[in-house]
Amino acid sequence: MRHALSILATAACLALPAPVYAQSLFSACESDIATYCDTVEPGNGRIMACLYSREDKLSESCDAAAAEPLDILDLFFARLRDVVDDCREDLASLCADSAAGDGRILACLRSQESALGETCRGAISTIRLPEDG
Repeated sequence: MRHALSILATAACLALPAPVYAQSLFSACESDIATYCDTVEPGNGRIMACLYSREDKLSESCDAAAAEPLDILDLFFARLRDVVDDCREDLASLCADSAAGDGRILACLRSQESALGETCRGAISTIRLPEDG
């Protein structure tokens, strides 16, 4: 199940909006990015995921600038934990053969919606990705 959570967590980073203030965030976090994320390839939310994973080490200016996007990630990860907990049996029985990455596990759950338990169905309804509109 830990693997399923990490896969769904990747979807969280992809779901973050690219707000107008992104440039100011990257300016405020420039030294933190250089220190903690210098080997991370930019794009698809990877820098934000890196900052999130080091939230306890961020400079004051970066922490302040990144507060809202990091709060969004906190909420998203909480929902993902709910999905993993609420869909444990459905994941094992319906999506065990789904390859990891690119949202395939969530796509599997959604494609099996009629076969999902009520709790799982409710949990996945709380997850919104950019392609959901």
